[in-house]
Amino acid sequence: MTRHVAVRLMLALGISYAWACAPRLDEQQVRARLVEQLQLQNDQLRIVSITSDTLPVATVEYGGVGARVRFRHQNRVWVIDAVGQDGGWQPADRALPVFARQLTEKAHAKWIGDVMPRYARTLKLLVGWTELLSSNCWLGLPTSQTSLLNLHANWHRTLFPNRGGEFHNADLFLRDAWWKPFRLTLTVARVEVQSSGADGRMDTPDDVRLVYTRAHVRRDVEVCLPHYTMPTFVVDALGRADAPAQWNCADLLSALKKGELLDLVQAQR
Repeated sequence: MTRHVAVRLMLALGISYAWACAPRLDEQQVRARLVEQLQLQNDQLRIVSITSDTLPVATVEYGGVGARVRFRHQNRVWVIDAVGQDGGWQPADRALPVFARQLTEKAHAKWIGDVMPRYARTLKLLVGWTELLSSNCWLGLPTSQTSLLNLHANWHRTLFPNRGGEFHNADLFLRDAWWKPFRLTLTVARVEVQSSGADGRMDTPDDVRLVYTRAHVRRDVEVCLPHYTMPTFVVDALGRADAPAQWNCADLLSALKKGELLDLVQAQR
């Protein structure tokens, strides 16, 4: 082996050793920096890929919104070096506050666009429940799922007299717009219908609920009243005048507020 070849081989081995021993950016470090420096929520983050360059680039999604973040190794710690904006890179020291705010706003807007059509449909389903229960309230409210299904089938035949029996699908009113079963509480004087909302978990602030009550006002006089409960952010979004037609419930919500049939729950989204 000539001296020239030996030197080249030693250089190649040295470079390979240095590359192998160089610090590597991993998913845990990316998450830690994004949460710490951008104040992002860890459960909304997805790390798509990380390059192995000297200045590695992490491609991430936050609430389904894509972003690119470049890192550098400084004092034995990985820190954000720059963020991808407008097809280029903006230095972190200037761009981070604006980048974090824009990413959060885009993620929130995407989430609103994803869930509001389902909230609108669930609200309209509960209004349908009110119409169903009102159709027979004077005879008493259903106290079992069987009596409820019978009531719905009869009501459905009244609404669609020319459709066959196969047209009646109980699942269409026993499940919310996320296709999760409503939780039902059935008594002689009270029916409660609850949707677990966007998070799919019952008894959390993003739930939607209808409570329908039957009460004696005086002898031979019955009053049947619905009452709806839902998050403030849902009412604000569905009630906007400029809301998309698919989930615009402004008139319906205005009527519920006017009739004092709506309670609001604070839920952060």
